Amino acid sequence: MQKPGMVSALATMYSHKEDINSTIDVFTQAIRWYQNHQLKSPAHLSLIREAANFKPKYGQEEEAISDLEQLWKQNPKDIHTLAQLISAYSLVDPEKGKALSKHLPSSDSMSLKVDVEALENSPGTTYIWKGGKVTRDSQPKEQRKGDLKKKKKGKLPKNYDPKVTPDPERWLPMRECSFYLGKKER
Repeated sequence: MQKPGMVSALATMYSHKEDINSTIDVFTQAIRWYQNHQLKSPAHLSLIREAANFKPKYGQEEEAISDLEQLWKQNPKDIHTLAQLISAYSLVDPEKGKALSKHLPSSDSMSLKVDVEALENSPGTTYIWKGGKVTRDSQPKEQRKGDLKKKKKGKLPKNYDPKVTPDPERWLPMRECSFYLGKKER
């Protein structure tokens, strides 16, 4: 039962059956086994992270906080774990959340050098919001004119003479033609 795949399968099965206590027990037993046998292994840390993500959804914020604190003690430079921990504390103890937020790096040190012009002109930006409708506009209209298909001319009979006008009644149904007499009365 200590293999991550088996833990994942059992957790998925129990959560689909809406047996939340059994799901949390599966996570707890697996984490306890890894603490005794393979402390700080990647599988152990991923199980703690998954348990910490699962527990707050079902009202187990205190247990999630203990898991997140354990993760953060393993790697104090992990900003993602710290942000999750602050978010969990904001539900239970906002003052402690504020105290932990001082450990977050400043926004100036986290800012990335992004070339806005290059992002806007990249082919990844294809959807443009226009008055309530989403339109796909990846290229200007001048470049798209070559993409239009030319309309094919219809086939003409072999003995077609453009100078002679065809009979206007040719395309009408037979009963609407002037020469059609219909059924003779008996």
